[in-house]
Amino acid sequence: MGALVLNLKKGQDFYIINAGEKIRVSVDRIDGPVKFRLLVEKGFNHLFKIDDRHSEEIHKNVRVSAGIGRQDMAKVTIMAPANVQIVRGSLLKDK
Repeated sequence: MGALVLNLKKGQDFYIINAGEKIRVSVDRIDGPVKFRLLVEKGFNHLFKIDDRHSEEIHKNVRVSAGIGRQDMAKVTIMAPANVQIVRGSLLKDK
């Protein structure tokens, strides 16, 4: 399992891509340097409260936790197996 760290502002997103499925995950709200909420869009929308105390499974075998970020930016640590792609939303939108 590998890890990726993204610094994202409110509204910015990334995608989980696995077995032809593409799931959008966006920063819904930032409550401080180590607390934020992620909106996961997969058939239905689900909000996850993320902090630095533990990791949260937001999709099968994909876990997220918070690093120490800035007041206006979420430091999202994403852990996923090698067969799952994690892609910043800006990279998908540019193509």
